[in-house]
Amino acid sequence: MEAYHDQSGHIMVPSTAGAPTRRAVVVLGMHRSGTSLVAGCLQKLGVDFGPRLMPPNPDNPRGYFEHNDVVNLHDRLLLALDRSWDDVSPLPPDWWQDQRLAPYRTQLLSLLQRDFPGAPLWGLKDPRLCRLLPWWESVWADFACRPLFVLVRRAPPEVAASLERREGMSAVKACLLWLRHLLEAERGSRPHARIIVDFNDFVADEDAALAPVRHALGLHGPETGRGTRVVDPALGRVATPADWPEIPGMVSEADAALRVGMAGREQEMRLALDRLTDNLRACEPFLAPDDAARNRDLSRQLDTSRQQARWYEEEWRKAQEQTEKLRVRLAKREVKEAPASPVSNLDNHSILRNNELSILRKTGERSSSKLTQFFRFFRGPR
Repeated sequence: MEAYHDQSGHIMVPSTAGAPTRRAVVVLGMHRSGTSLVAGCLQKLGVDFGPRLMPPNPDNPRGYFEHNDVVNLHDRLLLALDRSWDDVSPLPPDWWQDQRLAPYRTQLLSLLQRDFPGAPLWGLKDPRLCRLLPWWESVWADFACRPLFVLVRRAPPEVAASLERREGMSAVKACLLWLRHLLEAERGSRPHARIIVDFNDFVADEDAALAPVRHALGLHGPETGRGTRVVDPALGRVATPADWPEIPGMVSEADAALRVGMAGREQEMRLALDRLTDNLRACEPFLAPDDAARNRDLSRQLDTSRQQARWYEEEWRKAQEQTEKLRVRLAKREVKEAPASPVSNLDNHSILRNNELSILRKTGERSSSKLTQFFRFFRGPR
């Protein structure tokens, strides 16, 4: 499907005849690239981002506009592929066809039907979407939905500086992550209608920046999306330190290509980004193992050990209680059944019962001792 451009040069793709009338506005962009700001502006156009949104926090005091359940599902999907949101490594070949992911797709469709059953215009925003678009292709069709992608461009140094401040992420890794998200988001959104917007345009004049989105959605009323200002007037560029490292060449080239596309030269942008995708693929064998992957593995091991420790602690407690009950029972039996005559006068029943109680006591003590050892091993010194 070929793109065309509106008067401001934004990339558009015409809708096809007979396409589903339900629309989804999907915000794409790297973490800390201004996608929350753009989503907030889209909300005032009437885009419904759902009822279970991630709450605001000091990093985003006006909110993220991310559906909690969708984000959690995306995280679990990435984990099933042994990846995470901050992985610069590629996803496995043809990963979206992996049958292990089928239950996640079923869950997603159920979630969408629950929270957007009749919404004619709903929205979705999660930076993880940039890397997961091939998996979503069948979802659009099954949910009878026609997506409009809004790809947010923000200068890589600003994104990297924001990630360094929030996550302690190195500039090089942040830039590589930006590059990975951009290349996969641009390629994955090609089959659909899309608009590329600039974060700084929204900071300067959000109503003007929303104009191509209003046009694409057919919201031509003069007051549609105008009025309340969403963007904080104090918001501006993120200052980068004077000793900030040089941005990798591929990242600068990708950003330049994106701006070429915004200027109306779609084919030129595609060719440049395809070449950069090939270059990045050639570099992948030399990328160092990701620290986040190692930390994720250690975190999983720690969680497993903690769960085991809690289980052993509970079993240890139960064994202690059972041992104490056995001791009490044994003491009562010994008092109650103390022989009034020599042992030779005890009947066989009493002898067997005493033997049974002795065995129970020893078994309980061995079990308690074993569980105590396991508990100490998993829990460690207090």
